[in-house]
Amino acid sequence: MPGDAKSLMELRLMLVEPSAMQAKAIAAQLRELGVAEVEIVPRGREALDRIRSHAPDVVMSAMYLEDMTGTD
Repeated sequence: MPGDAKSLMELRLMLVEPSAMQAKAIAAQLRELGVAEVEIVPRGREALDRIRSHAPDVVMSAMYLEDMTGTD
């Protein structure tokens, strides 16, 4: 529905990225684009646990994680 769209500033985004350096660079770029809330999580299992407790609006994930693939 058109009225349900959120602006970038309203999005809660989770970034699942095992590399701290990569995560920091990607989060900085997302913030420059206007995404206000970027939660960085290094492992897939931890991301799944957090999604269950407080689901973000968007999840971005690296493909290869320590404990699973990004599609898992």
